[in-house]
Amino acid sequence: FGGWASAIAVLTPTEKELGVLMIDIGGGTTDIVTFMEDAITYSGSIPVGGANITSDIAIGLRVSIENAEKIKLNIEKVRKASKKEDPKDEKNDKEDKKTAKKTKNTLDLSVLNITDADDVTDEFFDKIVEARLREIFRLVKAQLEQSGYEWRLPAGIVMTGSTALIPGIAKVAQQELAIPARVGYPQGVIGLVDEIAGPGFATTQGLLLYGDTNYESGQEGGRFNVGNVGGIGQGMVGKVTGFFKNLMP
Repeated sequence: FGGWASAIAVLTPTEKELGVLMIDIGGGTTDIVTFMEDAITYSGSIPVGGANITSDIAIGLRVSIENAEKIKLNIEKVRKASKKEDPKDEKNDKEDKKTAKKTKNTLDLSVLNITDADDVTDEFFDKIVEARLREIFRLVKAQLEQSGYEWRLPAGIVMTGSTALIPGIAKVAQQELAIPARVGYPQGVIGLVDEIAGPGFATTQGLLLYGDTNYESGQEGGRFNVGNVGGIGQGMVGKVTGFFKNLMP
């Protein structure tokens, strides 16, 4: 169900017509849906998701689950804050070079107000995350092979869910499944702030678009504006908008 709703928001008509695999990486599960000729041809789910990656990070970095989730979703911010120039003085001193290398590769988690974590390098973090991502995609591949649709996906892979924001995830998916992959951002709902407009809210936006289509809100151009609705759709939109606001920190 979640995969179907996300597909409404992130897949293009061309992708659904040609043949596409949508992977919705949720917290405890990963939903997969394949489309061909604008119809669902297969759907399934595997019992591994973003929560498993968060748990791996918590164990590897010795931090709480809450902090591990924060690190996972903000790793790009951490990396930018961690970039420092190598010391210019005493370049020939081996000890200085060793210190410079450690400073360059160590993630600065203080930017997220996390001060109780062990020192961790960028490479170590990537190994933790990549190992679990490869497991997820291998399980997806196994289901596809059983379904018989693994060779009928000319439009490739579209991934959504908050975990889809992990840097390099498309590359890992393509390596494991041998199909071009991209991260799918919800389209069609306008008037939302950036925090709730990303892949993590694809399912909710898909349901909103489905409701808009079936209840004939009267919007033109196939784009739903949460700030410009009246009449019969106003109550529904008000509830959904309130739901979005409750999810924001």
